[in-house]
Amino acid sequence: SILGIAALAGYAAVNTFVIFDLANVLTPLVAPLLACGAGLMTTASARASTAHRERAAIRRQFRARIDPKLAERLERDPSAIKLDGELRDITVVFTDLSGYSALAEQREPAEVVALLNTIQTRVAEAIVQHGGYINKFLGDGVMAIWGAPDAQTEHARLTCAAVLQAFRDVNREDGALGEDAHTL
Repeated sequence: SILGIAALAGYAAVNTFVIFDLANVLTPLVAPLLACGAGLMTTASARASTAHRERAAIRRQFRARIDPKLAERLERDPSAIKLDGELRDITVVFTDLSGYSALAEQREPAEVVALLNTIQTRVAEAIVQHGGYINKFLGDGVMAIWGAPDAQTEHARLTCAAVLQAFRDVNREDGALGEDAHTL
């Protein structure tokens, strides 16, 4: 685009100072000006469109991997992302379903998946209700973080409350499962 502006300025200078002064001929400026303007607009539009598509692709990838609320906050305030890290007290929890391997061997795959989805939904709900961010699902477990990326002064208390609620909710779910009860 800068090259286009330089070419347009050069054309106008040659037209005004050289051709008109020497030959008293005024060449039309409108067509080249419009062409350069259209070229600049097209280039700017193409660049904006490409940037928008790239941001949308990054946004989709980002939202698929982290909590949507966190993704939304980071979109609004990209300066909140600290790529160089920072020292901060946080709490991390790893949950695991006791007896899961034996249970998975005894039941049909569809039943195991349905049970795992139900249990992990209960755990995820408890984590989110208490301000935690799910970092990842690990087979029959979940990894969650409190205190990062948003600072939380009571991250340890919130974590304990979430784990206790998840424990109660999963064990309540187990009551409906009969003898194969297991614990979080």
